[in-house]
Amino acid sequence: MTETVLTCTVDGHRVAYRSEGAGETVLLVHGITTYSFIWRKIVPLLSDTFRVITIDLLGCGDSDKPLDIPYSLPQHAEVLRGFIGELQLPPLHFVGHDVGGGIGQVFAVKYPQLLRDLTVINSVGHDFWPVQPIIAMRTPIIRQLAMATLDIGAF
Repeated sequence: MTETVLTCTVDGHRVAYRSEGAGETVLLVHGITTYSFIWRKIVPLLSDTFRVITIDLLGCGDSDKPLDIPYSLPQHAEVLRGFIGELQLPPLHFVGHDVGGGIGQVFAVKYPQLLRDLTVINSVGHDFWPVQPIIAMRTPIIRQLAMATLDIGAF
């Protein structure tokens, strides 16, 4: 997978992505607590046949991490709509893992004309995110307490 990070601006926020290969576009969308790096072993398998784009969702990887957005599935779907528009991508194959799959579900309902197909892998439900513990982590003291209880040496 290419290490070159490309960026575009969507709704005033920098969105990072990587692009490799040529052909029909496959957009790989990661889940929570990960970023485009998760697809590093998949990209070489697809890039001989497809243009493979891996994106860092807002709040993850090399993309901006704004504090004033909800990070909801519909909000992420809107950012992806803007991203696809900025890159002027034709209808694409959407592959979403975890939260990326939930984003894909919302996206497919709102923008079916922009998709060739949708694949979800170990996905959250479109109406089941964010879960209450994640919402609670937005509060600084709760986030600090939760991090303090982690046993980093457990693995």
